[in-house]
Amino acid sequence: MIEVLFVDDEEMILDGLRRSLRPMRNSWHMRFACGGRDAIELLEKAPADVVVSDIRMPGMNGAELLRTVAERWPATMRVVLSGEADKETAFSCSNVTHRFLAKPCDIDALKEAVGSAINLRQRLDNSIFEASLGKLTSIPSLPAIYQELTVAIDAPDCSADRIGAIIEKDPAMTAKLLKLVNSAYFSPRTAITRADTAASMLGLGMLRELIIAFHIFEQMETRPSGRIDLQELWQYSERVAQASSNIARLAGYGEEACRAAFGAGLLHEVGALLLAMHSPCLYDIVMTDCAATGADVCEVEKYHFSIAHTTAGAYLLSLWGLPQSITFAVEYHHAPGTAPAGIDCESLAAVHIATHMLAGDTPWRCVKLDEDYIADKGLQSIVEQARAELA
Repeated sequence: MIEVLFVDDEEMILDGLRRSLRPMRNSWHMRFACGGRDAIELLEKAPADVVVSDIRMPGMNGAELLRTVAERWPATMRVVLSGEADKETAFSCSNVTHRFLAKPCDIDALKEAVGSAINLRQRLDNSIFEASLGKLTSIPSLPAIYQELTVAIDAPDCSADRIGAIIEKDPAMTAKLLKLVNSAYFSPRTAITRADTAASMLGLGMLRELIIAFHIFEQMETRPSGRIDLQELWQYSERVAQASSNIARLAGYGEEACRAAFGAGLLHEVGALLLAMHSPCLYDIVMTDCAATGADVCEVEKYHFSIAHTTAGAYLLSLWGLPQSITFAVEYHHAPGTAPAGIDCESLAAVHIATHMLAGDTPWRCVKLDEDYIADKGLQSIVEQARAELA
């Protein structure tokens, strides 16, 4: 059963949550704390899978509480629950928060936030990486792109489109922006899967605040110290993103699916970076083994890490609340035929084909085309067209 702790300094709010969430009592074990100090005492007695906290509380506020949770119980999912007036305060503590939910709490949004991450955690089944990934609320960005972004935001001719184009060069920044814009605060009518769309939706004013005031895209000091090259990884991801979008168009998918394919292609290698950050020397061995044997990188990663980069990346992105059209494609792009039945994800097909086509760019990336899956989806001719275009 999922352990969920709700924290607020107003008993009326907690009582409302108790009433609204009664239907979940057979799936969630719920506890309620009046304030940050009470929450810490309850966590010391028994950790929680999820902590949902108000941001403005006397004594220990929500940011301080979630920072403590991140340090002491890193595997715990951390959710901010706050009012419209506190939006800026909530975003300013994004470095300790996985999800943002708005007051009054939308129960369906809360169920989705808790359920999606917990479902993937059950497939993760790796407590070491669960804690390691739980600590992360951002991933490294390229210094040159971060510098370009900070210069552009101060330029007199700056525009949201320009900022979106810069952010879209960098998967780390893209992931962080999509995390924010898909939150309950913005209530997008459809899932936002590309940075340029997100930037246009927010507008230059909000983007400026996020970048300057809240350091949303601030660089991380932690970078992989092994052979994996961050610039090469992001450039390869950008090529896959473009190819995935083109393949989706060749297949006749709609505009929304094409944009999701681009976003998933851009983020599909995030998990490889996470594994390399966790153990650079061990990931060097993965790269060497794959280059020497031509083995699928996921299988070699599982041998050395007990987890593949596809699962690690999908878990983090799901924890951050990115759309399923992205997380699903990230998790299954090496083996789309193993995806759960009944879920048809067009972006998955596009990213699978693109990564197969472009795996030759680097000797340690090998993505075998799933011929049965391609035949089942009727995409054989699309594969040939894509080969011709890439050639």
